[in-house]
Amino acid sequence: MEFTMQKKISLLSLLMFVVVLPLSEVYAQWNYPVIKGYGAEVYLPNAAVQPDTNIQYKIIFSITKDKKKDDVNEGLSHLARLINIYAAAGIPPEKMKLVAVMTGSGTYAALNNKAYKDKFGNKNPNTFLLKELKEKGHVKLFVCGQAITGLWYSESDINPNVKLALSALTVVPTYEMKGYALMPF
Repeated sequence: MEFTMQKKISLLSLLMFVVVLPLSEVYAQWNYPVIKGYGAEVYLPNAAVQPDTNIQYKIIFSITKDKKKDDVNEGLSHLARLINIYAAAGIPPEKMKLVAVMTGSGTYAALNNKAYKDKFGNKNPNTFLLKELKEKGHVKLFVCGQAITGLWYSESDINPNVKLALSALTVVPTYEMKGYALMPF
């Protein structure tokens, strides 16, 4: 059987329809129940290991990396996803205790727009998400004071939604000793 150009195009179109349609159905399921536009989640009620509504969740995120300077920090994005996943499962953020500390190259995510722009040439892409995490996600946000100082910044260079901590070396063990589960990023 000879495949003409028209038959090839028709076959390719059919394959695209078969593959793309199911993918588009999956993507249509992405939700943002609390943190809008960040941390997309898909509710999977039959998946194993669902959040337990009887547990008081206490979680600390140690955000030590920042790979892309023109996009949201991956650790902060995962924190937004955690909030959205748990909310979809019936545990709103005000029922959890969440903390994040930014250190290492993750420190840059905690800068205000002016300091970030001076360093990278663009506004801090994390600014809106930090505000949402604090206000809607009820997250305590800290930045390592040792990292801020080591990078030649001062407290005035920090985003107003983030508090200066003595160090990540004090924040992480203090909260772990208080029963918080560590999520390293």
